[in-house]
Amino acid sequence: MKSTKTIKLTAVAALTAGLFLGGCGGHSNGTPPAQVLPSSGKLVMGPISGAIVCADLDVSLTCDTGEAFGITDANGDFSFVRPAGTYNLLSVGGIDTLTNEPAPMLEAPNDAANVTPATNLVAKSSNPEATKALLNRLAGGSYDADISDAAGVSADLMKVVKVVEVALVIFEDVLGVTDASAQADLVAAIATELTTSTETNVDTLLATALDAAAAQVIETLSADLSSNISIVGDDFA
Repeated sequence: MKSTKTIKLTAVAALTAGLFLGGCGGHSNGTPPAQVLPSSGKLVMGPISGAIVCADLDVSLTCDTGEAFGITDANGDFSFVRPAGTYNLLSVGGIDTLTNEPAPMLEAPNDAANVTPATNLVAKSSNPEATKALLNRLAGGSYDADISDAAGVSADLMKVVKVVEVALVIFEDVLGVTDASAQADLVAAIATELTTSTETNVDTLLATALDAAAAQVIETLSADLSSNISIVGDDFA
């Protein structure tokens, strides 16, 4: 049986190695304005084709019957009429056209222009406005920019995107964690570290975010290990 120390070192090494291999207005009357939602967008790490992007109205991490959706084309573009309300956009399935690998689940606030690893951070953050403000600052523009247009995206935002992308890919493909809730918890851990840290150096900040991701990996693997031990114990009872 692997010790907790061994699991921790393995998780940190996997996340760090993957990162380096991947590269790096108010209203005076108090009445909120009517929400105007975009009807189209792009799903990108590289452009993701063949994915379902839906309005996850109940935030169940599944595209349920009756929820509006679109399917991405070869450029990652999708379109559908987004219903009013508070929910996340959710992408399921699809192929990253840059790597030809299956794409991980991604989310975005319902008013985001696109769905990317950066919007995933905002969607899973416990303080989405603070996370959005941080990413806007790093982007020198909007956090939900089309990251497939490298000329229009800052290097700092792309570093953040790469941390989330690599963490998700390693979590699922290397460590075999396919549970949607566990993947969402991983992104939430990264978002919390990014948002609450007082670190101003971007590279150092992202290193601490990787530590947070590794800690979440350990928690997930430890829970799975405990569950398996419990099952084996029951079998011998």
